[in-house]
Amino acid sequence: MHAGSIEPLHNGRFKVRGRSPFAVIREAETAEEAVALVLELLPTSPEPVITASADEHV
Repeated sequence: MHAGSIEPLHNGRFKVRGRSPFAVIREAETAEEAVALVLELLPTSPEPVITASADEHV
């Protein structure tokens, strides 16, 4: 599962993206704020977690 991602910016801020790498949620002032935003993107219902692609399974 991929809830979102955090990208550090050159100005010391952080860009928070949603599940799609093109979906910018917003910029955060601190790493703590960025992590809190990503945690808010996590679904509230249990979903299976996929840690490898089908090609990587043995």
